[in-house]
Amino acid sequence: MSRLFIHFGMLCAALAFASWWTSHTVLDTTRTRRVTEAVLQSADLRHFVASHIASVTAPAVRVTATAATTSGAYTNHLDAVLGRRDIQSRLEQFVVDAHERLLGTRSAPAVLDQATVRTLVAAALPTVHGADLAKVHAVTFDVPRSQALFKSRQALAHHFWFYFLGAAVLLTVGLVTTDDRHATVKLIGKWLIGITVAHLIVLWIVPVVIVPAVTTNPWAHLVAAVAHAVSAGIVTSLVVLALVGVVFLFVDHFIPAPATPTGRGSSE
Repeated sequence: MSRLFIHFGMLCAALAFASWWTSHTVLDTTRTRRVTEAVLQSADLRHFVASHIASVTAPAVRVTATAATTSGAYTNHLDAVLGRRDIQSRLEQFVVDAHERLLGTRSAPAVLDQATVRTLVAAALPTVHGADLAKVHAVTFDVPRSQALFKSRQALAHHFWFYFLGAAVLLTVGLVTTDDRHATVKLIGKWLIGITVAHLIVLWIVPVVIVPAVTTNPWAHLVAAVAHAVSAGIVTSLVVLALVGVVFLFVDHFIPAPATPTGRGSSE
């Protein structure tokens, strides 16, 4: 029965770690504003934003949409402008709004305000006439809600203490009721190593390495960029967690096992 408490306790511990980490990284839109430059380093996202701005503003600035070479050059100019740091600082609120839409915390679409759009267009087309530039308005992006992020937010965001307390209670009960404390500590060690591997895959490898490699979805690249920019400490944290697990596995070398009583019959 004590092993069951340990298993459920470590499951709660795994969820507590995931809750704490995601609440401070990919589910935290307050950090998005600080990593706008990292987000716009994604060529796919930058080109998507440039292409959408170009298609919306082309009529106002007299760029012929049917002329592939002309409209394509306009998009490329906007793409290059979006790569400039002085321009990227103007897109902070837009990136935050897009992130909030992906998480499902914002119902309104993400909007690139009129002043910013006009700045982008003027930088991309230095010869644009003032009268034409005055016709340029804000650009709306209908960012879809990510079901994976939405469900993760519901299950994990700001639930750290709930899972942590559950883990503390269950592990305490498991350790108090066990008949073999060494085996129980070793079981916790195995769990810690397993948690390390699982979290490394789910919280780092999947969002930062795999997602950008297998999809051209611009919004997936936004999340991947945020994860990469704000998850610098996750590898260190997981290494520490794994080392603690290894120490627990070798508990026999650090804590001597209790002496086994010798039967009286053998000495008679």
